[in-house]
Amino acid sequence: MVDPEWAKRVKERVELKEGVYIGVLGPSYETPAEIRAFEKLGADLVGMSTVPELIAARHCGLKTIVFSCVTNMASGVSHGRLSHEEVIRTTKMAQGRIEKVLKTAVEVF
Repeated sequence: MVDPEWAKRVKERVELKEGVYIGVLGPSYETPAEIRAFEKLGADLVGMSTVPELIAARHCGLKTIVFSCVTNMASGVSHGRLSHEEVIRTTKMAQGRIEKVLKTAVEVF
C-alpha cells in the first residue's frame, strides 16, 4: 500500500495523473489480447517490476510511494511496432519531469 499522506503532499506540488496499474511477469510486451483483458479488469497501465518491489518494501516495513513513467503505448493500441528503442527515447524525453517528481517526493517525505 502506498502511503496516502506522502502521496497527497507530492500531488500538492507536482501535477500527476492517477490510474490503475496491473503488474505482470516479464520481460515481454503484452499481446493485444492481454491488453484487452487488462482493460476489462480496469487497468490503465501495465508494468513488470513495480508490484514485486512494492510488496518487498512493505514487507520490510518501509513507507512507500509509486510513480510510473509510461514509455510506450500497448500492443493493439499503438499503430506501430513496439520497440525497446521507443522506450529508451521516451524515457530520455521524460527525464527532467521524472527528476522533478522524485526530488519533490524526497523533499516532502
